[in-house]
Amino acid sequence: ALHETSGAGAASAAYLTRLPEPGWLSRWPAIVAALTVDAQGSMLHQIQMHWPKLAATLRIAHAALLSLAALGVLLTPPARRPFVLLAITGLMGWCGILAAARPTTPTWMVLSVQPLVYAILAFGLATLLERVNTRTRAGLFGAFLVLSLTAAFAYAALRTQRAHAGFEWHASARIGDVTRPPNLGAVNGPHLPARAIDAVASLCDGDGPGPRLALFGELAVLAEATQGATLRMTHCPRGQWPLLGPAPGARAVAAVPADVAARLGIAGSPWVNLLRMDVARALAPAEAHALRYNTRYPPYTERDLRVSALAIDTVLGNNEVLVVTSLLNAFVPPGAALTVDGQALKASADTGTSKYFECPRGAACRIRGTVTGGGPRWLQVFILRKLDA
Repeated sequence: ALHETSGAGAASAAYLTRLPEPGWLSRWPAIVAALTVDAQGSMLHQIQMHWPKLAATLRIAHAALLSLAALGVLLTPPARRPFVLLAITGLMGWCGILAAARPTTPTWMVLSVQPLVYAILAFGLATLLERVNTRTRAGLFGAFLVLSLTAAFAYAALRTQRAHAGFEWHASARIGDVTRPPNLGAVNGPHLPARAIDAVASLCDGDGPGPRLALFGELAVLAEATQGATLRMTHCPRGQWPLLGPAPGARAVAAVPADVAARLGIAGSPWVNLLRMDVARALAPAEAHALRYNTRYPPYTERDLRVSALAIDTVLGNNEVLVVTSLLNAFVPPGAALTVDGQALKASADTGTSKYFECPRGAACRIRGTVTGGGPRWLQVFILRKLDA
């Protein structure tokens, strides 16, 4: 928690020293809409994948709640109007600060505006409830309570199941910036519980000199796309700052969700809710680049979003697994068109971040074809060993 707090403080200071960001005014309306009206979009999207009828009911209830609250705000009695105007002004002003200060506005910034949003909702609903009788008021409150608890328990159950499995669903690629919301649907990503963030430090080899770490697969995504894990790595000894991709003399390390590793028989050491292992062979990218720690999230340039293709022609042992990872999976998911003896090779597992391939019939094979991902530096292809290696 202390590491996360210090990181947040540094981020805030960095943002405030460069106010305002160019074009911030055009981002203001999008931020207001995404952080207030669509606040529950992430939760509802995850529920919809498992219980579509429940999600549809919750969406209707959510829309009705917003509509009733808006009507109540319009009917606010004169004595309460200054407080409503103060909350609305504060909400618009804070969204304006976010638009000016941050180069990107991820959807979890919804937390920073929720107190003001809830205040406005409370004022509006209170005005309406004062105009109905006690029985109607109790019925509306009961219905709202049942739907809220149902949504909360459903969401908590899904999150718990995903966390134990070692990965989670993100609602969409909107996690990058709410002002540019590509509609890619659900996106999978590796998950490391906050309580276990210190486990990242165990990747370093003590306090003395040691080989640099080259991160692959879900571990690379976890480090590049989350600030907490990367911040914890800043405590690694000098000279051990991690790389993404292969480098001479570096120790190549990957992590695989526990359930995928168990299903495919991949050898590794338990590491929180993932399995950690050394990479047997790295095929791509051609060279490594240093892990970045800053307050922005990839992609850093439009070039990173261009789909890159790589031809593959390699021999895979019967005790090996070929892994194709797109570090920008939220924007450019991994793709593969591979064959063995002229027959299409299907992925044995797909986490949304990585595709895992095995030889058919349990014998060594030669794999040919093409794999795709983000820009060349964001596409990783490597080989892991199974338990019987």
